[in-house]
Amino acid sequence: MSKKKILGLTCLIIIMLGLGVSSGAIIANHHRPAVEEQSNNKQSSETGKKHHKKAESKSASSSSAKTASEKFDDLPQKTQIALLVNHHAIINNMTPHTNTHYSLYAGVPDKMVIHNDGEGGGAAVDPDHTMLVNDNHDGSFTYATPKTSETSLMMADASNSWWENYATTQKATLLKEYSSSKDTVDEIASEVDLSMSSESFRYYVSVNQTTKPATADDGTNNDIDSDDYDSDDDTDYDDDADYDDDADYDDSDDEEQSDDDYYVRKAREPNADYYLPDGTHMHNDDQGNSYNVDTGDLIGKGGSAGN
Repeated sequence: MSKKKILGLTCLIIIMLGLGVSSGAIIANHHRPAVEEQSNNKQSSETGKKHHKKAESKSASSSSAKTASEKFDDLPQKTQIALLVNHHAIINNMTPHTNTHYSLYAGVPDKMVIHNDGEGGGAAVDPDHTMLVNDNHDGSFTYATPKTSETSLMMADASNSWWENYATTQKATLLKEYSSSKDTVDEIASEVDLSMSSESFRYYVSVNQTTKPATADDGTNNDIDSDDYDSDDDTDYDDDADYDDDADYDDSDDEEQSDDDYYVRKAREPNADYYLPDGTHMHNDDQGNSYNVDTGDLIGKGGSAGN
């Protein structure tokens, strides 16, 4: 083969190789944006999934973080009542009554009367044993205590008694007290009776009576008025009547009858038979339950003295 032909063939090969390299470069450059686009789309998708998971996690965390009010409302009703009883004792510097019986009267919306009727048939107006709790629907409760214008609690009735607000507490506070007094609260809860919870407080004073009744004694009605006596009274009294000045009159029973403690003791005494100042004939059975002898009504569920 002549040198001229060899040189021509060599040039042709070089030209063909050059065209092949150029074509490969063009194809490679055309394919790179598509690959980069797929990579970017994959990264964007993964980023979106991460943000979505974070949003779901944040939402779940938010729904699980309940408020104090919600946590209180989730407690059993007896535990809620027991916390209110326990707080009542705390703010009155008392030890909560245990080994007793608590009746709940919640027949009036947003008003609950918690009555400790397990320590004898004593006066239902006793502030240590009876409380009215108002649900304010803002995470708080307001306590009211029974008041009467009578000097003897046993004489209290609708004409001379009312409820008076005296303290407000938060559900959050009750929850804190539960954590520090759980054993006591749980014991009280075991003594709460909900069988009357659909009824209104059945004793003398309505839960809506929050002011002193106009009929209440203001403390002056028992004063002696000279106008009550007739100066022309011509009753013939026997000045010669023989009175024994040395007679030993025992008025201790009258004094004892006027003592509220006497009635509390009698209410707790099994098989006791006695009369209240208003003449009501009372009798206890051997369990200390107090009954109105004339009507047969159960006045209170009692227990032995010292409970």
